[in-house]
Amino acid sequence: MAWPELPYEAWSATRDTLHAHTQVLGKLATALAPPEPQLQHAALRLTVRGWETLPLPAPDGSGALGVVLDLRLHEAVVEHSDGRVRRIALGPDSPVREVTRAVLAAVRELGGPVEIDFTPRETAWTTPLDQDDEHATYHPASVETYFAAATRAAQMLAALRAPYRGRSTPVNAWWGSFDLAVSLFSGRPAEPPSADFIMRNAMDSEEVAVGWWPGDGRYEKAAFYAYAHPAPEAYSSASLSPPAAHWDPTLGEFILDWDDIRAASDPHGLALEFARSAVLHACAVCKWDPALSASLEGHPAPERVGDVDLAVREARLEADLVGHAAIVAAQSSRSRPSRYYAPAPRLGARQSTTTGAPTPPVLCHPSRRFYCGSSVRPVRLFSPCSFHPWRKRRPVTGTHRRAGSIRRSVSTVTRETGMQPPATGSKAACSSCARPGCPSVDRSTAMGAGPPSSRCASSSTGPGSSGNATGIRGESGAPRRPAGWSDRPVSDKETGCEPPDESSIAAPVVSPVQFRERLSDG
Repeated sequence: MAWPELPYEAWSATRDTLHAHTQVLGKLATALAPPEPQLQHAALRLTVRGWETLPLPAPDGSGALGVVLDLRLHEAVVEHSDGRVRRIALGPDSPVREVTRAVLAAVRELGGPVEIDFTPRETAWTTPLDQDDEHATYHPASVETYFAAATRAAQMLAALRAPYRGRSTPVNAWWGSFDLAVSLFSGRPAEPPSADFIMRNAMDSEEVAVGWWPGDGRYEKAAFYAYAHPAPEAYSSASLSPPAAHWDPTLGEFILDWDDIRAASDPHGLALEFARSAVLHACAVCKWDPALSASLEGHPAPERVGDVDLAVREARLEADLVGHAAIVAAQSSRSRPSRYYAPAPRLGARQSTTTGAPTPPVLCHPSRRFYCGSSVRPVRLFSPCSFHPWRKRRPVTGTHRRAGSIRRSVSTVTRETGMQPPATGSKAACSSCARPGCPSVDRSTAMGAGPPSSRCASSSTGPGSSGNATGIRGESGAPRRPAGWSDRPVSDKETGCEPPDESSIAAPVVSPVQFRERLSDG
């Protein structure tokens, strides 16, 4: 859809009157709003009604005030947060002086006493606003055409700013220069170009500004513009896109005239193309962080819901599937409290001690430290009493502790040495004296790992002597069990839990997609 035509000569008188009216709103914002960096507190906004302030604190502390130039109903509106409203008509019989005094009277009535500086800023005239009878031309049709054009320009500027991940301003309506603009910042400070109040406060950081104005005495055309601060010498030598964009040495800015794109099939796209090319060029020559310029093009995407991003999320879920699936299985079990069940993550690729094939993680209850002689070390994930991810195991006592410790030792030696534990007997005997339970018996010897390492306490046989040949082997020649070994299995009643069914967790309980859906639902 083509954008409206906005010839400067046809509405310049109405433009100056409207510009003067916006100055009243801007000076009220400057006087009442808390100061912000880059004078952001003084900026106005272009809304569906026209130019208006943000909510301003009432001078008497009674609430908030808002002042609007309604460009549809053609009136100035002063509103209080308690619902009170005052309206002042805008028209050819209402010069700037009358409108200024009426707006100020309404603000004082609704919010308390306030004073502003009536001297206009950044204008070709210097008559104080409360004395200006010169600017009284106001054609509603011209104002409506301007408002339609300004709305299109503001939408483009909002689209430019939206994906940028650095600091940026909203689409501001500046009452001094009577333009719309958005600024993108690099995060680094900069030296202001002059000591002027506006320059030293508004331009103390590295920035790229892109904006739109309806034309003025310096450049009598509606146009988009872009500039960088501070700009290196090579900045002005670039050729931007679309080809109609050009550098204006008088203004020191890149310009894209409104008339060059308004009749195109996609004027919004052409204007956005110009704005992005100007910002990307500035980021390159000013040596900004490449991540900032990449974000302007949507990398990474502002909303992480696309196909590529979904694939990344699925890959991450796939990597954690084993652990998460085990947790889900434990939490869904009716016979096991979920807070006591968790897989040992390092056992995800555990090798079987007998076949060498990978085996699935095994879940264990804390009170059943070692299940069926396995060396699986159970842990707790996210205990209800602490968010520390890995908690140390509680010590266990009694028969279970003794049997579990010995079983783990035997399992470890078996895995590391390939040797099997003794199959019979209840006590280990010294190789020198054949007395069961001799304190000189070495633990490794008791398990058949080698000769005694110390002199027998009850025999004169020296170190290394064979002693009684039946010490390690029993009367029948079968190897004896280590001290403390018991053939009696640990009962479920003693441990306080039932052994987990490994078949129920040997395979992932959910697919990656199902698991992602469970996370999103819960």
